[in-house]
Amino acid sequence: MARLTGKIQGKPEQGKTTSILRIWHAFLFSVDGLRFIATKETAFKQQVIIGVFLMVLAVYLAETTFEILALISPILLCWLIEIINTSIEAVADAISEEFDTNIKIAKDLGSLAVLTGFGILAFVWSAVLIF
Repeated sequence: MARLTGKIQGKPEQGKTTSILRIWHAFLFSVDGLRFIATKETAFKQQVIIGVFLMVLAVYLAETTFEILALISPILLCWLIEIINTSIEAVADAISEEFDTNIKIAKDLGSLAVLTGFGILAFVWSAVLIF
């Protein structure tokens, strides 16, 4: 297996830049990631559609600003977990496309993290709307 060199797809090494340029490069990497997940990952696109609908519903149903924040936060958490899960899957697929038990475990745990996020979302929404 090849060792990582610190270079990411021909871009400058991040460890050598200590100025605002490093922050700019990090921002550009984030934009690349957002562009990828928003165009290639169906699960993320579905979660965004549902999440935006739920955010509008949260503003309509909530009685206080705190309730709005409480209802929107787990939606953002689910998006974050899906982003991390997608990165786990990408790394696993880059390592090997053949079946490997450890890769299956990593992917299954990423999927469990997404499911747990949905559970948190359901719990928070139930708690806020019922009480």
